[in-house]
Amino acid sequence: MGFVLDAIRDSALAMSFASRHGVDLVCAGHASLVSRSIRLSDPNDDAAQQRALINSLAVAEVSAKRDEAVGLRESCSALTKTDVYEKSALRHAAMLGACRELMSGRRIARIRRNPNLDDDQIELMYDHLHAAKYIVDGKFLAGFDALLDNPGRKRMDGIPAAMLADDFYICEMMLGEVPARNGSGTGSSLEVFTECGSGRLASIHLGMRSALRILMGRVTAFPEVEKIVTRLGSTDDLVPQSAFLIAAAVADLRMKAYASASVRAKRAASLARDASADYLCAAASLVADAIEVAAGTELEGKVRSRGSGPAVGALNDLRRMLAQASRGDTSSPVRFDVLQRSTCSREILWALNLLLNDCGQASRNIRSIMPANWVRYSSSLLGAMNESQDQGDVPERNFGEGDKEKGDKPVRIRTLGTFSVAIDGRELPVSALGARRGRNLVYALALTRGHSLAKREAINMVWGDYDYSTGNQKLYETVCLARKILRVGDDRESVILTGRSSGRIALDMAKVTIDVDEFEARANDALSSEGMDRSVVALASEARDIYSGGVAEMIDDPSGAIESRIESLTTLHADVMVAGAKAALREGKTYLSSQLSGEALKDDSLREDALLQYVTALGVLGRTAEIVTAYRRYKDALVHKYHALPSEPVRKSVDEALEHSGSSLTAEKIDGVAAGADEEAS
Repeated sequence: MGFVLDAIRDSALAMSFASRHGVDLVCAGHASLVSRSIRLSDPNDDAAQQRALINSLAVAEVSAKRDEAVGLRESCSALTKTDVYEKSALRHAAMLGACRELMSGRRIARIRRNPNLDDDQIELMYDHLHAAKYIVDGKFLAGFDALLDNPGRKRMDGIPAAMLADDFYICEMMLGEVPARNGSGTGSSLEVFTECGSGRLASIHLGMRSALRILMGRVTAFPEVEKIVTRLGSTDDLVPQSAFLIAAAVADLRMKAYASASVRAKRAASLARDASADYLCAAASLVADAIEVAAGTELEGKVRSRGSGPAVGALNDLRRMLAQASRGDTSSPVRFDVLQRSTCSREILWALNLLLNDCGQASRNIRSIMPANWVRYSSSLLGAMNESQDQGDVPERNFGEGDKEKGDKPVRIRTLGTFSVAIDGRELPVSALGARRGRNLVYALALTRGHSLAKREAINMVWGDYDYSTGNQKLYETVCLARKILRVGDDRESVILTGRSSGRIALDMAKVTIDVDEFEARANDALSSEGMDRSVVALASEARDIYSGGVAEMIDDPSGAIESRIESLTTLHADVMVAGAKAALREGKTYLSSQLSGEALKDDSLREDALLQYVTALGVLGRTAEIVTAYRRYKDALVHKYHALPSEPVRKSVDEALEHSGSSLTAEKIDGVAAGADEEAS
């Protein structure tokens, strides 16, 4: 009926049908047609005006501001004489209103079924209400189970079916299921919402798609998030606003835009509290904690949150884990109130994606205290999700972190291998930044986690024990010079930001690419991809190429912060080299395995897991002499530093590697030869 009436919309007959069947047409996605019939209704016909009032309510529930819808509800509740159709229309409008109230976070009165008035559209709205409630509460598995065999989500014959299809898509994605191409019908949801003329529903749909790509993938941008949130703010949709701001905060975190990320996470938590959405409030708090940790802040172990239930409790468990990791405590066990060490809940995959990859140094600590089966399970599912995005199964893909940074940012700073600053591809001469202190300041900002320093930190790091007044003046002069040199774009904006109120100096990461960030991203991706050997090998090799022998130089830093940062980068490099070496050997790339494990031994000559991997790879290659040399160096370093001998697993691995290479030597014989040589020398 809607398509026919759209074709003859200027006729009186069309407007009569649109008025008579207005609410049904709204549910079928023809809200604009019904709006036209309302404008053209006869003001002198009481019956027509009553139908127009009911139709106006239905249109308002899907499109207008909430205040308008509430006013129309009050007007419709005052109607006394209604026929059977009008009662049915009011019933449909009330269900549309209930769906809207769920998005605004308001309590929904219990709706009793009425077999005389409930049709297929109302049944779909019942299903949507139940599924959406599961989603808002973080119960994605319950929502998935409720909708898996529901044929209504595939019908795509109107607004209720489109909302139901989106519900299933959300549950599918949040559980790590890769949606089949065109399988769930979500490709038609936007068409329904666009054709019905509801910018509100279209904004929720588009925001949902972008948010899921961020939370379950590695996307670093949320297109037009402020525009979408502002639109939903005008219609009082607090729940999707909060969810989208959480995803936007995660995207900002990946771009190292900590200030913006923190503001958005706090806004999301405030909106969630206003909507009484306890799960979203807990999710926003977890993201806020992750932002603090990534910026280098240590968290308290005590978690304060509102709400209860398994979903909120699971996020609180992860917040405690994050707090422990932020303090570098990887020895004591983590207390879990809800989560189990033996099984990893699919409902926390999005949070694991955040914690394993986006928290800097803490992400490495989390891997060491997280149950191993969690890491394997989440890496496998999230890896499949990312592959589906790369192949286009999830459309509208944004550039990944590396793609965007390499292609779009005008300033590139290198601190690994050599120190250099390039603007629009042209490297600045060493003297461009002025005196050595100016060069050291830019170097310190580039190497510091978060690329932001308080003034006192910068003074201590670059100048040492100056009194604050003298040091502050020297800092001011140096920052002014650096800001003049590091300008980009037509408006010549500086990439060095200073805050009078915050007292901090920072690099504008929207305009700057730093090789340390690229290295950490590749390394952390490799370490979180356990179980996918090909990906681990590729990422580890990329990390090795970026690392280029380590940090370029060591400035005279009295504070010790630079030295600590270099140590953490060196440890991360060794970690990823060992992981890459193990994966390469399983992939049959023996020579590459020996190279990667050899790189790890250069970082730490006493690293036992690197030695084990190195001699194993050399044994397969038949390099007897290199096995003997590696073992002797390891033993000498161990005796010199700790006055200890190699462990039994090391000696056993050396024996097996020598046997595999065709040699009759053993660790015991090598020790004997070395002891005899020492005696002769003495």
